[in-house]
Amino acid sequence: MLGCLFSTSIAQADDLDKSIGDANALLDDLHRLIAENPAKLRVRLPNSTEWVNLKPLGLAPACLAPVLVRPSAPQRALTQCSGMHMTKLGPVFMTASIFWTYDNGWELGQVLRLQAKSFTRESNHTDDADLSQEPPMIQALAAAESPELKKLAGLWAALQKQRLPARTDNQWGASEPWPMNLLALHEDGRVKLSGLRLAGLHAWQSWWAEQPRTEGIRTLVGVEIQQGGKSPALQVGELSLAKVPFAVVLLPADQQPSEELPLWQDENWQLLMVRTDGK
Repeated sequence: MLGCLFSTSIAQADDLDKSIGDANALLDDLHRLIAENPAKLRVRLPNSTEWVNLKPLGLAPACLAPVLVRPSAPQRALTQCSGMHMTKLGPVFMTASIFWTYDNGWELGQVLRLQAKSFTRESNHTDDADLSQEPPMIQALAAAESPELKKLAGLWAALQKQRLPARTDNQWGASEPWPMNLLALHEDGRVKLSGLRLAGLHAWQSWWAEQPRTEGIRTLVGVEIQQGGKSPALQVGELSLAKVPFAVVLLPADQQPSEELPLWQDENWQLLMVRTDGK
């Protein structure tokens, strides 16, 4: 267990554009550290309690550029690294997905997945960290492929340009509970479903049609909240991680999601990444 990688609450943040920009500057620092001074970085291997130096593992400097996972403090990033590690039994080619947390500097990373290929034994081994208590996004990041991470990086760039809608004092959502099997409701009437229990759908279609439109926001996504049931969130992006579909959404700041923890938050909105396959 990782001790809940996202357990730390976040303070009220600057605007989303500035938060992403500041976080990207920190990612540049991490990239330089990995390339120029990996001896300053320590990682914890899957299912281990010990911290080991990154450099002797042979996983640096052959790392792809870090990808932003969370722009608000404490900032989080993911790197995919590979390299040759010498063991008593001969050379082993290793690849790793490393989850980094910024805490007054970059120092510690958790290896979510470690894959080793032995050339002498012609064998492959994969070691995964226990992510059963982590949010779905973290679980998927462990097995995400490079093209998916590139899309995640592009999504953050797009969000820097996204204008956030204004919040009003009106009731958030329709008078009916969010339909049990409704995953998403599109502006043009299309729906994404996990089943046929759709009581109250018409009320939600009417409410969504009445809402003022913000450029780039055309879909409602249901997010499970601690108060029970689901609350509508505004989709501002979508992508797949480990072939699992996710939506990046804005949920009112006064709502309390039951699984996901905010990636960013201000007095009006919180940014979440939620799974959209109904599982």
